[in-house]
Amino acid sequence: MKRLLTILTVCVLLLSTALGLTACGEAGGGSSSKKGLIYKKGTSDAYYTLYKYVDDGTGVTALDLSVLDVKIGRIKTGAFDGNDTLTEITVAGTGDEENPLVIEEGAFKGMKSLKKMTIPFVGATAKADAYIGETAPSDKSVGFGRTIGYIFGTDAYDDLAEVAVKYSESGSNTVYIPSELTEITVKAEGEYKIPAYAFCGLTQVMTINLEGNITAVGESAFKDMKQLKKINIPATVTAIYGSAFKGCDALKDYDGESGKGLKIEDGSALVKIGDSAFNGCKIKNFVLPAGVEVIGESCFAQSDIESFTFSAAIKTVKAYAFYGCVKLTEVVIPALNGEATLGVSCFAECKNLDATALKAAFTYDDTQNVFQNTKV
Repeated sequence: MKRLLTILTVCVLLLSTALGLTACGEAGGGSSSKKGLIYKKGTSDAYYTLYKYVDDGTGVTALDLSVLDVKIGRIKTGAFDGNDTLTEITVAGTGDEENPLVIEEGAFKGMKSLKKMTIPFVGATAKADAYIGETAPSDKSVGFGRTIGYIFGTDAYDDLAEVAVKYSESGSNTVYIPSELTEITVKAEGEYKIPAYAFCGLTQVMTINLEGNITAVGESAFKDMKQLKKINIPATVTAIYGSAFKGCDALKDYDGESGKGLKIEDGSALVKIGDSAFNGCKIKNFVLPAGVEVIGESCFAQSDIESFTFSAAIKTVKAYAFYGCVKLTEVVIPALNGEATLGVSCFAECKNLDATALKAAFTYDDTQNVFQNTKV
């Protein structure tokens, strides 16, 4: 009898501990406002660590971590592993520079039904390099850790989409993304740059919403997103780095009725567009924001562009910027603020373009084939 009582006591204690993890933060802390979340805060931790989400069978399909009565400072590997009920999830940053949110590799792996996701940054943390060669700060996420694939991980699942995502020019990982995931929102908390290679190669996502104080779009950030049909560039963005949208075959002009296409928000602070940024895209009409000074090498080369409007602030259009744009027939040039130069073969092979106005407005070197095989 005594042995039986001892066993029963142990069972009760184990059950109490499990329930405490689910309903409480710190030992003896208050209850959570969301069911199914297992999280804990150590005595020296600033925020809670989320260990696991367990479906409680009540039919919850959308989970918003930003409305919890506690702040999550870390989301562990496998926290949502195998979940097949959630179709939408929102993750919020901690808002504390000293204790930023950390998302571990594979935190959202195995989410079979996920369709929409809102995150405060891409990858492991909000600190990441926007272009290759950037060195500060020293604790930034680099390589695979700065990509969207990192939070889904490399563990294989038969019922998820197998995608090769690149994290550098020569580096890539095969990751397993929810097959129905088509929309991702990056809702930045504080100043933020979209990292280099952030979404590179993520083929099935059609919509990217960028919100908050986003100041740059990283190198190759959206490269080869073959199904990307809708994205906005916030007015706070000052630089779009090289190859940012290269290979986005489905990205077209913004359509106000459908909301699809590339939208550069009004009042844009954009100053620089990097090399090959829109190379090969399907955008037909492009109007530079008023403050743009630099268009990178091969920026719009061999694209479907038909009409292009320069900014008055333009200073440099680099080599091959519009090379091979055979559909380009119209170039609008405002009164320029100062001298502006055209690089080598800048408008070469634009066979249907009358370059008379360009020759009058810009400075260029006659020996550099700037207007080779144009109408003039």
